[in-house]
Amino acid sequence: MIKNHPVAKAYLGSDDDKQFRRSKLYLKMRDRIRDVEKLAGFGISYGNLMELAGDEAALALYNIFDLKVVFISAVSPEKVYKSRLFATRQKLEERKLGDQVYWAVSDEHGTALAFAVTGKWLVLSNDLERFEHSLGLLTGQRKGGSLADSSKFKSALPEAFAPGDLTGRSA
Repeated sequence: MIKNHPVAKAYLGSDDDKQFRRSKLYLKMRDRIRDVEKLAGFGISYGNLMELAGDEAALALYNIFDLKVVFISAVSPEKVYKSRLFATRQKLEERKLGDQVYWAVSDEHGTALAFAVTGKWLVLSNDLERFEHSLGLLTGQRKGGSLADSSKFKSALPEAFAPGDLTGRSA
């Protein structure tokens, strides 16, 4: 788990962590998360995210100031179906991207929540455009645009980087 990683343990509670928690960026992120929590009807905590995290998971942050994110996790559909997130689908609008069903809601301020289960993948986002793009890539309804296919992204990774490694440093 991330909280047990040596880098996280060293950071949490440090002077840098305390300073960050007083920053405008942190306060804005906190407010954005609260807006999404209102739509979801439950808190978006570390524990709730871990409930949905499988053996493989990725969080893409697209706009740090607006906190636009897409979370994708390899998780059994049964685990998702038992989650608090899945229970919220009754409050959301059922939509389709091609043949793929997903659930979404947005408010008058532009806050959004969307999720889908496709095969072993859960896709969750607070940005409908990026959600549909990611879902389309996973279902094969859209081609290209994948970060994994980007030569610039691949060249930016440290040689010692391994999937799941937070630092890119060798042990």
